[in-house]
Amino acid sequence: MLQFAGLWLPPAAVALAVAGILVALHRRRAVILTSLGTALAGALLALAVTVTRGITLADLPATVSRAAAGAVYDALTHPLRVAAWVIVVVGLAVSLAAWLVRCRKSLARGRRSRKISGRGGVGEKEPFPHPQPSLREDSRTTPDGEARLGQHDRGSGRAAGGLGGGR
Repeated sequence: MLQFAGLWLPPAAVALAVAGILVALHRRRAVILTSLGTALAGALLALAVTVTRGITLADLPATVSRAAAGAVYDALTHPLRVAAWVIVVVGLAVSLAAWLVRCRKSLARGRRSRKISGRGGVGEKEPFPHPQPSLREDSRTTPDGEARLGQHDRGSGRAAGGLGGGR
């Protein structure tokens, strides 16, 4: 059973991770979180191998050499330990690469806006444009000459046209 699961479980996990990234709304964030989760899983696997080594050696009968049993355990679990650390490193590298691409794109976007605005200084930001209100927005009447209801009078806090609760 373990040999069968060992063959299809890793490709199934990769396929599910790729499917999750493809259906995500924010794919870059999904890549970062998936790779961090993979790195965490690799670290937990390395920790589990280390902890189970101690448990296995502690449960040995007194007649068995602990050094020999430790050497056998280490020889059997060495590929698993190496794979766990490779998973940690690859997960962190993918996460870092996705994060750097995100930072680079936002920096490039900022440079483009400074070039368009004509301001090229380092650290300068384009001021936020404040839209100017039109006469129609400030007036208390509609284009047909009727009073607007529900628009607040700026001075008294009452609704335009004298309707509504005041202070």
